[in-house]
Amino acid sequence: MTACTFGFVATPLLRGDATPPLHWDHAVHVLGNFAKKGKDATKASTDVSGLACAPASNTVRTCLAIDDEALAAQLFTFDGTTIKTGDMIALIDKDSAALALGTPPAITNCPDNAPADKGEFENIDGEGVAYDSADAYFYIVGSHGCSRSKGKFSLASFITARVKVGDATATQTTYRLADALAKADPTTFGTKLGNKEAPTADGMNVEGVAVSNGMMYVGLRAPSGANNLLVGVEAAALFKPGNKPYDGKTTVMKLHLNANEGVRDLSLLSDGRLLILTGPTREEDTVPYRLYVASLSDSEVKFSQPPVQIELPEPGAKAEGVLPLDKVDGKLPVIVVFDGLANGKPHEYRVELEN
Repeated sequence: MTACTFGFVATPLLRGDATPPLHWDHAVHVLGNFAKKGKDATKASTDVSGLACAPASNTVRTCLAIDDEALAAQLFTFDGTTIKTGDMIALIDKDSAALALGTPPAITNCPDNAPADKGEFENIDGEGVAYDSADAYFYIVGSHGCSRSKGKFSLASFITARVKVGDATATQTTYRLADALAKADPTTFGTKLGNKEAPTADGMNVEGVAVSNGMMYVGLRAPSGANNLLVGVEAAALFKPGNKPYDGKTTVMKLHLNANEGVRDLSLLSDGRLLILTGPTREEDTVPYRLYVASLSDSEVKFSQPPVQIELPEPGAKAEGVLPLDKVDGKLPVIVVFDGLANGKPHEYRVELEN
């Protein structure tokens, strides 16, 4: 039987922004393209939604990015100044779907839940990438939600994948995260997240992932505000052989974010703390994008310093992915990529990092 425990933020969240937004340090050059929809490298993707890197080897990092309109992830390298895009790694399609571990979720609350939609594998709506040094896997997580535009149930969105660079046989996919999320918050799981046409809908939507000490943590864009959650699951249990449901430990922690604020990405820092990128849950122009730093235990999250609001590189940019680097002169360099901009238009910010 799955064990599900509930925890809470142990320290009150510091709300509001006491200082002006943090201006970026510099734009990061991209050599090549993040392929549009994971297919066409002659066109720059405007949907880069998550990225992560393995530790540097001879100053160069091997990294992986996901486009939320793709069925494949894309390799890239980063040498400290330039992102160089690389090959695609296929994650899942109609032919390989039968190999996915666990059992496909039976979603019944998406507004468009017609049987014809359940077999679609156009994209996994990939929203986050994490790297785990312990097992040398990159983890990729789908939104696990109804589509934003039409509220459609697409089975591919409920996929979690992991890959090893250079070993195509190691690629695995699983449906079991859906089992844990359904128990973590059955009210919002499998319901639609709002947009301009449905501005109050708060259906569950995954937007970030980090892996630490055998646990995979997913951050939710929604439910938002005081109901926002960080959900932890055992990575090994997600990828156990067979089709049985998830039977590992599930930890559910409330982040108590500001109204209409949700997680947009997660990343693990070298000291074990979490870097959390937040932003508007739906289309709320008044909600800024912020960076939080938090310590993590088995049952709680503690924010360790006030949040930092970031300045956007151009009007309408949507901060979508975050990649922390090694500290420089006591500051944490953080690369942020933006939805809607070519190749994510990465910019590096320098964040004061308190101990």
